[in-house]
Amino acid sequence: VVVTGHSLGGALAALTGAWLLQWFDKEYGKLPENVRVLCVTFGQPKVGNEKFGEYVDSHPYCTWVDGDHGAKFKMYRVCDLTD
Repeated sequence: VVVTGHSLGGALAALTGAWLLQWFDKEYGKLPENVRVLCVTFGQPKVGNEKFGEYVDSHPYCTWVDGDHGAKFKMYRVCDLTD
């Protein structure tokens, strides 16, 4: 599953990616083996609060390590250097 967006669409894509993690957990108890989620946003405003960030960062399927090709969920935010 690839979720992407620009500006406000990027914010919605980030929220959709987090929602997918929660939905798969609720429906299946885990992310199925054949499912990968990739979320790439461009010019996305920051979304969520501290608890939202902690949830996404601490989720067992998330990884921020480049080269971790076995990751089930990855989220990339492409933005200006000053953002």
